[in-house]
Amino acid sequence: MHSATSKVNVAVRKHKTGGQVFTAGDLRGTDSIEKLIKFDDGYRVLKDRRGSPPYWEKAKSDLYAMIRQLGPAQIFLTLSAAETRWVHLLKMLSEIVDSITLTDEPVSQLTWSDKCRLISSDPVTTYVCPPF
Repeated sequence: MHSATSKVNVAVRKHKTGGQVFTAGDLRGTDSIEKLIKFDDGYRVLKDRRGSPPYWEKAKSDLYAMIRQLGPAQIFLTLSAAETRWVHLLKMLSEIVDSITLTDEPVSQLTWSDKCRLISSDPVTTYVCPPF
């Protein structure tokens, strides 16, 4: 609250008044408030408040500056699907690869190497099958 109050004081002092000094009574009028809003001086106090329009305006200008200096961004993304935990996928793979129909309990008792063997032996089914 202290930070916002001090920034409001600075914004009012910087307001383009042509040398005129503002008093509290002057700021009560709608005309002076409209001038603060028109020149964005009233909103400038919020530039450090995350989520406010001046904050995002500053973040946007910082981003554009980084792009000019460093070039366009590049993203490298690695996703892990955790296929070894998908019981329905392992049941399907055991039917396709080993021709064995398993229920939920035997699938949960498979060893890590057996699960990996099933997954790596049929990459097409593993890739196409979405999680349920």
